[in-house]
Amino acid sequence: MSLHIYIGGISSGKTARAMQDARNLHNAQGKPIYVAAGALEAKDDETAKKIFEHQRERGNDWETISPRWQLGDAITALIKNPNLQSNLQPNPNPQPNPRSVQEQHAVVIDSIGSWLSAVLIDNANEQNALIQSGINAMISCVDAPNITAHVVVDDVSRSMVAMTSIGRAFERACGETTQQLVAVANEVFVVQFGIAVPISQWRRK
Repeated sequence: MSLHIYIGGISSGKTARAMQDARNLHNAQGKPIYVAAGALEAKDDETAKKIFEHQRERGNDWETISPRWQLGDAITALIKNPNLQSNLQPNPNPQPNPRSVQEQHAVVIDSIGSWLSAVLIDNANEQNALIQSGINAMISCVDAPNITAHVVVDDVSRSMVAMTSIGRAFERACGETTQQLVAVANEVFVVQFGIAVPISQWRRK
C-alpha cells in the first residue's frame, strides 16, 4: 500500500503524528497495529513507568507487538498475515483469523532509533544483516497489498559526532537507514514541536 516516514528529535511529536495518521487511514473493521521496535526492558522504575505511560496512551484501541531487534521478521510476518501476534508467539489453540489479508491495515513502527540501538547492543556479529533485513521489510510495505506503514525515525542529522564507537555506529546506521527509507517513501514529514511539515520533493508518486 504505502510507506510514510516521520522524522524528528526527542519529544518532537513524531510518534503522536504517526499514530494520528494511522488512525485516520485505518480500516474501521479492525485495530491499527503498534510495533514497539527495539522494545525497552523494564530494568528500573523509570523505564517501567515510561513503558506503562506509553501503553496507557495507546489504550485498547491498538494491537501491540514488541520485537526487540527482529523487526525484519516481524514486518515480513505481518505482510503475510495481519495477525502478527500469532506469528511471533505460538498459540497452542489457534483460532481462525477474522481479519482478512485483503483489508488495509495501518501499522506504526516506533522507532528506528530504538530498534537500531537494540541491534547494535545485542548482536555484535549480525548487525549489518539484521539492519538490512529490517530496511528491506519496511521498503516492501510500499508494494504490499494490505499494509500502510507509518515509520517513526529519530533525527541524528543535527547531532554532534558521538564520542564513543558505538555512538558513532548508531549515528551512521540511523542516517543510512533513514536515507534508504526516504528514497522510496510515499510521504516524508519532518516533525518539530508537534508540527509535521511534508517534504514534498521526496514524495513518491
